[in-house]
Amino acid sequence: IMGNQISNNGDHGISSVSSSQNLIQGNYSYSNGDNNTNGCGFYIDGASHDNLIVGNIGHTNDGYGAQIIAGAQRNSLIGNSFINNEDGAISDAGTATINEHNQN
Repeated sequence: IMGNQISNNGDHGISSVSSSQNLIQGNYSYSNGDNNTNGCGFYIDGASHDNLIVGNIGHTNDGYGAQIIAGAQRNSLIGNSFINNEDGAISDAGTATINEHNQN
């Protein structure tokens, strides 16, 4: 998933559901979620493993810039910018997540 602009969704901008070994790069996820749903810029569910999330921007989302759910394994967040998100930059409940060089 590369080079997209995702904005104003009622839920998450980019969501990985039971999906593994993906490259999510160079996307701009802005202003997702609404008053009823804490939409994150980038959402990795508990059955998603070995994904690389690199060089993205998650800005002003109603949830987190990026959220990794318990059960998700070996996902990497590298060189992203997660700023001005209502719940915070990153929520990581996954296992063996690599979290490096992200701007919060």
